[in-house]
Amino acid sequence: MSNWCCFLERFRPFWTIVCGCLMVVVPVPAGDQSLLFPPCPRQDGYFLTASPWYAQDHTLFLSHIHPGGIWRSDDAGTTWTGIVEMSQFDGFRFGPVTIVPVESASGFQLYNDWTYLPDIFVTARLLWYSANSGVMWQARTPSHGEGLNDMYPTNDPGTMYALEPSSPWWPSSGIWRTTNGARSWIEVWNSTEAGWLAVAPNFLQDHTVFASLRERSPELGSPVIVSTDGGEMWQGAGGGDLCDEAAGSVQISSRFTQDHTLFVHQASSLFKSQDAGESWAVVFPRDRPHCQPGVLAPTADSYKLSSNFGQDHTLYMVTTGPNDDHRLLVSGDGGATWTFQSSVSQSPSLLWVLPAAENRGGSETDDTGNALFAGAMAEGTSASSGLGAAAPKSNWTAFLPLVNWSAAQPTARPFTLFIKARNEMDESTYYRSDDGGLSWACMLLPTVQPPGRTRYLGEGR
Repeated sequence: MSNWCCFLERFRPFWTIVCGCLMVVVPVPAGDQSLLFPPCPRQDGYFLTASPWYAQDHTLFLSHIHPGGIWRSDDAGTTWTGIVEMSQFDGFRFGPVTIVPVESASGFQLYNDWTYLPDIFVTARLLWYSANSGVMWQARTPSHGEGLNDMYPTNDPGTMYALEPSSPWWPSSGIWRTTNGARSWIEVWNSTEAGWLAVAPNFLQDHTVFASLRERSPELGSPVIVSTDGGEMWQGAGGGDLCDEAAGSVQISSRFTQDHTLFVHQASSLFKSQDAGESWAVVFPRDRPHCQPGVLAPTADSYKLSSNFGQDHTLYMVTTGPNDDHRLLVSGDGGATWTFQSSVSQSPSLLWVLPAAENRGGSETDDTGNALFAGAMAEGTSASSGLGAAAPKSNWTAFLPLVNWSAAQPTARPFTLFIKARNEMDESTYYRSDDGGLSWACMLLPTVQPPGRTRYLGEGR
C-alpha cells in the first residue's frame, strides 16, 4: 500500500477540463396523470451537493463515481461547468463533494474523497481539499477504511468527521475525526457499527454529534448515541423510546440550539425528538405497532428535512403503501400532520429539500416557446501542483420543448426537491421539482466518457 501511495504522490498534478452541460425538461404527453415520474434516461453514479446558501447563490456541486468527474452549477442546475475530469484514467472512484459550511471570500471550501483501484489486489485512498471552489486542490490525509467514506463537515473549518459505510467485503471502520483540516485523524468510536452521523449546525458552540447504529449498543442501551464534546465521550439517546433494531438516517433541525429537534428513521417509522434525543415520539405512521415492521402499511422510507427546517418546519417523506405504491408526503408543521403531494416511482430516495432559489436563473424561451439552455465547453490546463483552472473554449445551445409533468395536487410550495429513483434493474434516474413536489422534470446530468482503453495514473498520453 505504501508503495502505491508514494507512486501516486509523484503524480499529484492533474489535468482539468471545464465543460458545459444541460439540464432539460423532458416532454410528456399531456393529460396522462396516471404516470408517476416522467420517463427519463438512465443516469447512474452521481452525487449531488447543495450550497449551504443555495437560496441566495443557486450553487450546486455534482460528482460522478466512475469515470470520475466534478462539476459546478451557479444557476440552480440549469448549466454545469466542469472542475475535475479524469476520464483519461481508469481505476478512480469519486465520492460526494463535501462543502464546509463556512463562508469564505476566496470561495467554497471543498473536500472530495477518491479511491484508486488499479487492480483487485491494491486500493489506494486519496483525499483532496480546495479552498477556492475547486480551482486548485491540495492533497490531504484520508481517514481510515478501504472504500469511499461519508464526510461530515462542521462549522469549524478544521473539524470534520468521516464514516465508512458497510459493504459485503468489509464492515465500517468506526467514526473518525480530524481537527486540523484532514492532516491527521483519530478514531472516536469503534464499538457497535455506525451507519449515519448528524452534526449540530452550531458545532463550534455545543460540540454535538449524533450517530445512528446498526443495532442497539449493548454498552449505551440505544441504537442512537450522542456526544456533546465532539466525540470524546458518548451516551445513549432515548433508547427506551426506540426499537431494538438498526437505526437509519438521523437529521437535525437547522435551529437545533433553540428547538433541540432531530429525527431518526427506524423500523419503517419516523421518530422525532424535541429534547436533543432524551425522548422520542413516532410521527409516522401512528396507526400501527411501530417496532413491528410489516404489520400494517404504509411505511416510512426516505425522508429529508428542509435545509431551513428551523424556520419553515418542513420535511418531506416517501412512503410505501400496501400495494408497493410509493407516495411523496409533506409536513409543514414538523411532522404533526402530513399531506399527500404526489405519487412517485419505484425505490425513490430524497436527496435534498431546499428553499426555492430567489430569482432562480432558469431557461429562457425562443419565439416558438421552446426552452433555450446554454452551456460552455472549456479546455483544461495543467498546473505544477494541485489542479489547474481553465478557460472557455466554445459555446453551444439546444432547443427542446418546455413541458411540465404535474400530479393532480392543489398546493405548490416554495421548495426545490431533488430525487433519485431506481427501477427493477437497479438503474437510476434523477428528478427535480421547483414547486415543492407538485411538478417534476428530468435532470439530464453531465457525462464523462470512459477511456477508450485502460489507462492508469502516471501512464503517458
